[in-house]
Amino acid sequence: MKGEEMREEDSLLINVHNLLTIGSFILDQAEKNLKVLGEILSSCEKGKRDSINRCVLFELTDSIDLMVLCEEIDKNLSNPLISPECMASLNNLKKETRSIICNLKVLENALSQYTVCPLMTNGHAIN
Repeated sequence: MKGEEMREEDSLLINVHNLLTIGSFILDQAEKNLKVLGEILSSCEKGKRDSINRCVLFELTDSIDLMVLCEEIDKNLSNPLISPECMASLNNLKKETRSIICNLKVLENALSQYTVCPLMTNGHAIN
């Protein structure tokens, strides 16, 4: 029985490690998007840029991966076998993720006044 319990704990540790690794990658991408969005907003506010394509804005502010990440973190946090160290790491990741989601929403709202629909020709958008 002890061996099975150790394997379950090892498997859980690997899953948490993978979640932290994937989560860090997703956050890195989202932070890059935040930077790009901030630069676009700054350009629009300074009059250096007239607009942003609505499709581009949607792509840069899409937070579905971040929301799924939060759900996966919550699933793991509810597991009583998780060590306090792993729990702390997961909580930090969740806090960062929620912060980025909020920042994406703020930038999306700020940029919404500058959005334009892409021109369509033969069913394809022209950027």
